[in-house]
Amino acid sequence: MEDETVIKETPEVGLSRLAISGVAWQVVANLIRFGGQFIIGIALARLLPPEDFGIVGIATIATGFATTMATLGLGPAVIQRKEVTERHLRVCQTASLGMSFLVMLALQFSAGAVGDFFNDERVTPVLQVLALTFLLSGFSVTAKAVLTRRMEFRTIIKIELLSSIAGFGGVSIAMAAAGCGYWSLVGGTLVQMCLSAIMSYSVVRNSLRPLVAAREIKDLLGFGAGISAEKIINYWALQGDYFVVGRLMNAVSLGYYTRAYMLMQLPQKFIGMALSRALFPAASAVQSDAVRFRRAYTTSLRISLLMSVPMTAGIVVLAPEIINTLYGKAWRPAIVILQVLATFGVFRMSYNNVTAFIHASGRTAILVGTQLVYAVLVVGGCWVAIPHAGLIGAAWAVGAAILAMWIMVLIQANIQFNVVWRDFLLLLFRSTLPGVLLGVALFVGVFALRQTDWSDLAVLVLSGFAYVTFSSYVVIRQLESLKHPEISRMVAQVRRHVGGYINHVSDRMS
Repeated sequence: MEDETVIKETPEVGLSRLAISGVAWQVVANLIRFGGQFIIGIALARLLPPEDFGIVGIATIATGFATTMATLGLGPAVIQRKEVTERHLRVCQTASLGMSFLVMLALQFSAGAVGDFFNDERVTPVLQVLALTFLLSGFSVTAKAVLTRRMEFRTIIKIELLSSIAGFGGVSIAMAAAGCGYWSLVGGTLVQMCLSAIMSYSVVRNSLRPLVAAREIKDLLGFGAGISAEKIINYWALQGDYFVVGRLMNAVSLGYYTRAYMLMQLPQKFIGMALSRALFPAASAVQSDAVRFRRAYTTSLRISLLMSVPMTAGIVVLAPEIINTLYGKAWRPAIVILQVLATFGVFRMSYNNVTAFIHASGRTAILVGTQLVYAVLVVGGCWVAIPHAGLIGAAWAVGAAILAMWIMVLIQANIQFNVVWRDFLLLLFRSTLPGVLLGVALFVGVFALRQTDWSDLAVLVLSGFAYVTFSSYVVIRQLESLKHPEISRMVAQVRRHVGGYINHVSDRMS
């Protein structure tokens, strides 16, 4: 009987340091990833028309739904369990590969029906090729879960960056330049998934010997089933607007919408993903200590708001310059869509931060109802709004649904974690006010610059540089005011590195 624990428990001593170190590493990595994806996105948007993004976007509607069922929530279950054995990992690997294979076959056989439903036969072969990625994702589920449980964020970051740069930065751009059209996006996805799976497994090297064991399946599915159910509902919440736009409009419209939605998510991917991915395993380790758990919850929420509100405000104000300068005139219809979606984007980011703690507490069932209401609001709202107001109506419907979901999940989390509402409302006010004031100042400055003869590029560079510099200073001062020892240490390191870099540049220039 293999019963030795293979995943060591994270010691409570230094847990805060590990979590904040993980956040810091992921923020740095997201900054690099943000820069890389931004440049890659600009290159692809210049090489490919909006229609190509829409075709692949339609195919990813089907793959996104299939993803919710492919792994049964086993990866998060491995992370959340207090004790994991070799048998748990073998069961996770076996079940993940088996389900991924079945999902791949289902997509292969249903691809034609999906193409017919969206009235675009080009979607069928794209979906059939993208279905192959499920074998790759199923192969790496266990390895990625082990790396996350160990909080080996540096390794995870390196894998993600290398695979993404090689896949989309190398293969997609090369194929697009060669005239491969939307197949360049498909090719980049395949290469990215393949490299990610290979590198993840090469680090962990978990056993590939198949195992089907009732006790371990029950252990993992007890938590994983709730995660899986939540993801299925969450799929319709996150992809429901894509589904309705693709069904009621066309690939060109979906291309505009998906690009605007991607830009809206930048704060979430830059800050929110770093917080939620680092906090989930850390919070899981202290789930039995109510005081530490609640303190970590409120502190992380304040950090996410302090950092995300200024970023969201910047996107809203500079949306015309961002679209016109980076993507070109062909993408102008995405400007207003981006501004509407970005206005509500900050709520989505803090929502993900809250759900990381709900997952860590093992109370995933309370999210299912919230996600179901959100999915109905997204799909129903878009279906009603699009015939009357087109893509802008869809954006407003999605924004209203995001706000409603944010309110619902905060109420549930605060009740579960015994948070005092008066203190919580004061936290929200203190966390959002600096970002709102920064956004107002940016709007005034940009409005003045737009009255001149300056180009969009000049306005974007000047105002963007000034805004990033000043808002970074404000955010750092706010983080210091939290008086958290690990956060203060992290800020001090950032100041030291940035100061050293500035001195180095000054010496070189002189």
